[in-house]
Amino acid sequence: QPPAVVVHGALIGAQLCFGVGSIVGKFGISGTNPVLFALIREGLAGPILCLCAFWMTKTILPRKEDLLRLILCGLCIFINQFGYIVGLKLSDPVSAAAWQPSQPIWTVLIVCLIGMEDWSVRKVLGVILSVAGAVFMVVYGSSAQGSSGWEGHIFFFFNCMGTSLYVILSKPLCRSGTYKAVSITAWSYIVASLTMLPTVLIFNAIP
Repeated sequence: QPPAVVVHGALIGAQLCFGVGSIVGKFGISGTNPVLFALIREGLAGPILCLCAFWMTKTILPRKEDLLRLILCGLCIFINQFGYIVGLKLSDPVSAAAWQPSQPIWTVLIVCLIGMEDWSVRKVLGVILSVAGAVFMVVYGSSAQGSSGWEGHIFFFFNCMGTSLYVILSKPLCRSGTYKAVSITAWSYIVASLTMLPTVLIFNAIP
């Protein structure tokens, strides 16, 4: 197991990337189809991650018995990316970045509700604070931006739910010791890209 400082350092780095990515992404989707932008991102990320996974693990394909779970992980990545990029199109980078730290709290809420973990006072307080923060962002954001604020926050909610479900579904694969995290992420992004492609075609066909 890596030291706690390394784990928390990686989490902090991920949140910083979320913040910077929100600003860069807002410029990237300005005047363009956000779903197509998401497809390009995933289409590039999937093969790059696959190359990294092969270089680190020499593993190309997963086992057949793990395909269904990996497909579900990929669908969660699709929901995450679709919700994020469309929400960013409808809202602003500050709201996008503000939603991201709530993902671990939603994960705790889900695993406690389905019985994977037990409730505790700290978990309950964390969930209450997260929900209160989300409600504040929706109410305050909508009053500052108009009706579009509501729509953006709804998509950000699904963005966070996609990430939480991905963490829950991928955890058994990580714990099994059969795959490295980079391999699971790579295969999930490939599935997400394949799901995003027909979504782009559908959106482009809508007048």
